[in-house]
Amino acid sequence: MEANVQRAPPAPRQYSPTPETMSVVTMQVRTYTGSPDVDLVCADRWIETTRAAEVKWGMVVPDQAMLAALLDKLEGPAREAAERARVETTEALFSVLRDSFPRPAFQRALVERIRSGHAFRGLRRITAVYRLRALAAELDDQPAGLLALARATQRLFERPWSRVGCRLDTISWESLDAALAALKDELARDECVQPRLFGAALADA
Repeated sequence: MEANVQRAPPAPRQYSPTPETMSVVTMQVRTYTGSPDVDLVCADRWIETTRAAEVKWGMVVPDQAMLAALLDKLEGPAREAAERARVETTEALFSVLRDSFPRPAFQRALVERIRSGHAFRGLRRITAVYRLRALAAELDDQPAGLLALARATQRLFERPWSRVGCRLDTISWESLDAALAALKDELARDECVQPRLFGAALADA
């Protein structure tokens, strides 16, 4: 009669993603610095989009490989914060970024960049509406910030914006986003219109 021998469970399989796989993963993650002078997204939004890539590739990319890939996408203050914390997992990295770059502080700095014109440095007609809508998305719960963005848009595109007819007294993210979509149509109809840069944006003009 054979002895009832309990066998240890098999060790979890260690995946070794190919360089091609890691290249595809990193292409889906944008560079992040943590600085409103560079980024158009706050840490929370970067984490949200990055987590989508993590979930998608988690079955074939182990956490340590994913962490290394994400660290390579960090620059400036964000990279420094991660190195100081010596993060060992992707979740620890996300936690450090949230704590180091809280959204309210990012939004306040972003509004100042909009008012000064700094947020529009290098703005080109072909990408203008994309950038404006990205800024609006970051300020979706900040009426004062949305108002500042609407007024800046008016300075950039005075004539086509006047035809859009965005109401400033009842502005919301939904109404501003709809107005920016209408502005895109206006610019498509008149290819001669160029953004009229102002303030700090003139430095790159």
